[in-house]
Amino acid sequence: MINNNFNSAKGFKEILYDDLLIWNNLLEISKNILNKYGFNEIKLPIIENSYLFDLLNKDKYTDIFNKEIYRIKDKKGNFLYLRPESTLQCIRIYIKNNLLKNRNFDKLWYFGPMFRYENTQFCRHREFYQLGAEVFRYDNIEYDLELILIINRIFKTLNLDKYIKLKINYIGNNYETKIFCEKFIFYINKYKESIDKNILEKINLNPLFILDTKDKDIIKILKDSPKIYDFLNKDSKFKFNYFINLLINNNIPYEIDSLLVRGLNYYNNGIIFEWITNSFNKDLTICGGGRYDSLSKKIGCKYNINSLGFSIGWNRLVELFKLNNNNFIYKNKYFILYISILDIKYKNFMIELSESIHNNFDKFKIKLNFSLKSIKKNFLLSNKYNSNIVLLIFNKNKILFKYNKKEEIINSKKKLFDIFKNINNYIFNV
Repeated sequence: MINNNFNSAKGFKEILYDDLLIWNNLLEISKNILNKYGFNEIKLPIIENSYLFDLLNKDKYTDIFNKEIYRIKDKKGNFLYLRPESTLQCIRIYIKNNLLKNRNFDKLWYFGPMFRYENTQFCRHREFYQLGAEVFRYDNIEYDLELILIINRIFKTLNLDKYIKLKINYIGNNYETKIFCEKFIFYINKYKESIDKNILEKINLNPLFILDTKDKDIIKILKDSPKIYDFLNKDSKFKFNYFINLLINNNIPYEIDSLLVRGLNYYNNGIIFEWITNSFNKDLTICGGGRYDSLSKKIGCKYNINSLGFSIGWNRLVELFKLNNNNFIYKNKYFILYISILDIKYKNFMIELSESIHNNFDKFKIKLNFSLKSIKKNFLLSNKYNSNIVLLIFNKNKILFKYNKKEEIINSKKKLFDIFKNINNYIFNV
């Protein structure tokens, strides 16, 4: 029995090679799509100064900034936070570096771990990964559509479009939201006797909070509640209807969800959306995003920066992919090459041969075996490595070469390298 000392911390999980192979393949596909749409990658720090998230926390925007942040105290007594999400980071970096002057940074994408001290959910631990993208500067609603097209293309390329559905809603500007919240609180107070006091407190601080609930009893109460759409002005309603027509024209299936607000309640003045799957016998969000034009001012900028973005929950995406794509063919990046000696005198020769292969070819992942084994045992071991090619060294002029179940004795390094050139070129062109 394994000692508990070897367990990882609660909510944290290692990712092993088999899963990483899938992760990296899916990430390669996704980032290529983002790059084709004109996005540039950005690497973001895992730790942030506390003030960035505290600016939203003081208004109780969401439990994510209120209760779920991992706080670290440095030697000077200053608090640092493990990032719970990266939208705020991107805005901070955009403002700090005055990137409005540089159009190469209007579209950014990132990938990495986020941290939230919350109860673990299915495929959502306290450390979880996100692929995200942010767009700055533009107020045209066509850019909102572009985000949907990007996500849709990622899901289609991964053969996942059959297992997800897109939900959309429109959040009004600050004035429209204020009027809605007043009417909404008045409606909710009619049912305050049947609602938990803690939830009522949160509703009074931030009425949009309750719209994101999963509580079945509260969902029943919300069924006849005021809807955000009814408080939008003519311009906002026109934009929403125009966006719906854009989806229809681009053959994007959608569903309007009048209760959709997103858990991070800084979205406003535009489209919000979520991609949901029911593949695990319950609704789970795979991707979400929207527009947040006034967020920059809320964190201390002197002006609003038109902003929109999305993030994909990578852990859930990978599990959804594994569940539904057993026959997906990965693009080969390399062949696994197993090399072993049949005579102890040729250890150095095997090392020299391996290094020479590394120097001349970039598509082989080499596994060396220095233990003396029979030919049969070498083949069994090579199978455990999932090797594509096997080299068994009898001596410098006699090497058993096995590829695609065919065996051949190679008597010169030149002949061996000629074969490798053809294989290397084949892998490159797959």
